[in-house]
Amino acid sequence: MIAFSLFETHISSLQQQVEQALSQHDFDALLIGSGHTKKHFLDDTHYAFRANPHFVRWVPFLHESADCWLLIQKGKKPALYIYAPNDFWYQSTPLPVDEWAGLFDITLVTDPAPALMTQENQRYAVVAEEPLHNFSNKFECNPDVLLNTLHFDRAIKTSWEIECIFRANCCAVKGHAAAKALFQKSIVPSSESSLTERALHNRYLQATGHLDHELPYNVIMALNENAATLHYQHKSRSPLPVARTLLLDGGASYLGYAADITRTWSASAVDMPQAEQAIATVFAAIVKAVERLQLSVIEQIKPGLDYIELHRLAHQYLVDVLLSTKLLAQCPPTDEVQEVITRTFFPHGLGHFLGIQTHDVAGFQQDSQGTVKAPPASHPFLRLTRVLEEGMVLTVEPGLYFIPSLLEKLRADAAGSFVNWDLVDQLKPWGGVRIEDNILVTATGARNLTREAFALLDAN
Repeated sequence: MIAFSLFETHISSLQQQVEQALSQHDFDALLIGSGHTKKHFLDDTHYAFRANPHFVRWVPFLHESADCWLLIQKGKKPALYIYAPNDFWYQSTPLPVDEWAGLFDITLVTDPAPALMTQENQRYAVVAEEPLHNFSNKFECNPDVLLNTLHFDRAIKTSWEIECIFRANCCAVKGHAAAKALFQKSIVPSSESSLTERALHNRYLQATGHLDHELPYNVIMALNENAATLHYQHKSRSPLPVARTLLLDGGASYLGYAADITRTWSASAVDMPQAEQAIATVFAAIVKAVERLQLSVIEQIKPGLDYIELHRLAHQYLVDVLLSTKLLAQCPPTDEVQEVITRTFFPHGLGHFLGIQTHDVAGFQQDSQGTVKAPPASHPFLRLTRVLEEGMVLTVEPGLYFIPSLLEKLRADAAGSFVNWDLVDQLKPWGGVRIEDNILVTATGARNLTREAFALLDAN
């Protein structure tokens, strides 16, 4: 377990933040609901529950408990109302006895409404997807002015949150290592592969100790051409005649906090049919080049750097990658032409905030008032436009893909005349590459939580 003192300091920091925000926006109290389970359409079974991230930030130990409420008032210990009905269908949440529980006034309830209706003269802000049906007018649900402040504050992580994200990374890298081993073991020279995405996914779950619903997002387990679909959502049961590429974008959770890691592995040339050995060598070089690009970008991270400029720098580095791997026959003469080409091979944003949510909040938000800075028109899929500050946690995930629809558009453009199309066509069956790490911005630069987790795994 993480040292209790870190959580104690975390709660103290949150209390100060919320009290200041309540005073600033003229509220007396903040009420946060954990959320409610939802049924499938025309069915009596439920979707997997995912708690309100605002609730998780305060009570991470109950991130799987629905219908709970947290009341935060100025100068008082937070009051936690845990929904615990007398039910024989589902197991109720028991009264917590761990050390963290001492930081809250805890009550088990079968109906939280009476306990929350006692302060008739107070003005409450409620942060919840589904407020209680009998809330009176004194309860203002999801006020933008308060949410803007809370979201802006969430961009800077406490020491507790950083440790949770690191431990989620330590869990996720076990899954990556296990999937990589199965991928490499399943490639037998000169014989048909029996590897399936479903088998790789099952191995990933086994290694991380997660159930599917516990993952922070749907794992991308993409073999061969499927690696060219950025959010490939399936886990095929069908073995492929030849296993060339595995792109694994997989995370893990620790007390409600997420890791988000991507690695790409390719079959070695000696394990490929003779006709594909030369192109296998080229693709392996592309994987290494993208990783060098990613590490070079991470080296530039420091407080005060605009993330948009970091994204643009990645595109500049990608020009060198395309030239060194012969995907460009010659260097385009202008920055504009270069960007047309690099956006084809790398169409998504460089990264995003990471925390309780995989794409954590306030990536576009520039201040506590909610001022938004949209991504540049030339890079519309960028999810982060902030100037970096110490304590932010974000991803850095450049890629190089062979996406048929984008390639055909480039082929018809004047910029396409600089591309080595013979080589591109040979590489399409390999899908593409993405390398992603989780980065903490420090006072002097960056701490790579993902590489630390891999190093710890290798050491053990």
